[in-house]
Amino acid sequence: MGRNTRAGQPHRPDGEAVRPAAVPAAAAANALRWRQVFPGEERQLGVLRRSLASLLPECPARDDVISVAGKQHRLVPPGDGGDHAVD
Repeated sequence: MGRNTRAGQPHRPDGEAVRPAAVPAAAAANALRWRQVFPGEERQLGVLRRSLASLLPECPARDDVISVAGKQHRLVPPGDGGDHAVD
């Protein structure tokens, strides 16, 4: 009972916290990637949000990512060359 532990933190029998292993660079390089280009038009904002929502797992950060992407999309100038790429 006298140990300082954080909730949800796995521990070894000796009481030391278990640290997650680092992802090797080769594995990260082979990870799936996604990219879509959206025209810089206001009506594309909903398309952008729905696309991201369908790709990202449900978690607290998902809404933040979708919100930031939407704000970035609004900063893209409409018209010629005003496309917004999301990776």
